[in-house]
Amino acid sequence: MKCKYCGRRAVIKTIEGPLCRDHFKEYYLRTVKKTIEKYNLFKKSDKILVAVSGGKDSSALAYALYELGYEFEGLYINLEIPNYSEYCEKYVKELFKLLGYKLNIIRVSDYGVKVQRVGPRPVCAVCGIIKRYLMNKFAYENGFDVVATAHNLTDEAAFMLNNLYGGKLDYFLKQGPVIPEGPKLVKKVKPLYFLTEKENMVYALINNLPVCHRECPNAKGNTQIKWKRALYLIDNEVPFFSYKFVRSMLNLKKYVKYERKTKWQFCKICGYPTEAKDGICAFCKIRMYFQKQNE
Repeated sequence: MKCKYCGRRAVIKTIEGPLCRDHFKEYYLRTVKKTIEKYNLFKKSDKILVAVSGGKDSSALAYALYELGYEFEGLYINLEIPNYSEYCEKYVKELFKLLGYKLNIIRVSDYGVKVQRVGPRPVCAVCGIIKRYLMNKFAYENGFDVVATAHNLTDEAAFMLNNLYGGKLDYFLKQGPVIPEGPKLVKKVKPLYFLTEKENMVYALINNLPVCHRECPNAKGNTQIKWKRALYLIDNEVPFFSYKFVRSMLNLKKYVKYERKTKWQFCKICGYPTEAKDGICAFCKIRMYFQKQNE
């Protein structure tokens, strides 16, 4: 397989065609830059927080923004998952040492919670609630304008399929490269929205980035992973299905009028926004669960 532009050996086949190492890097950075500008994700003057996990996607995101000339700080949430979180933290530290940018590290135990099943909530759901809450809390209390996450095209296609299959149209219609700011809610953006997991991996490899390849021990049985596997099978039969599917769904949303039915209120305990009818946010309920466990 040869690069469509120069004829050298291609390292990956993209929506533009097969690309060599150098032309793929140009394509990757061009795609990130175009997404940032088209969807007005942030400006170079903004105070940007990049959420990092040590994995290929967030490492690729941080390095791409660095190469594009953006200044930012990193946030690593140590979930304190045995044989995993400390290992990932090591790679995040190596990455930010390479970048020369500030890295903030917080631990879930400092907030009185653990990543494990809580009542009917499976462990991955608990993890998601904790990460979203702490990410926003840290960003809001430290004056950041925007939080950049490493959600990619593969993630978004899987979310869309899952929500469409489950009839969760509200969740589907809220998806996109930008989650707007709100009262005590910092704007969240996804600069890798049109890049796949595979493209992120190749970008990390050609730049020799420190990446944690260890899989989270809690990931087994995760619904999102099942949908990704289905997408990989479809993409093998129908090249670039995920890319075209996400593009089509974004265009479709333009013709659907969406109004938020539930208005935000503020949690009676922590003061952060919640949609809970009883006025107590999901994070505080999880924290209360562990407080009772320790009594």
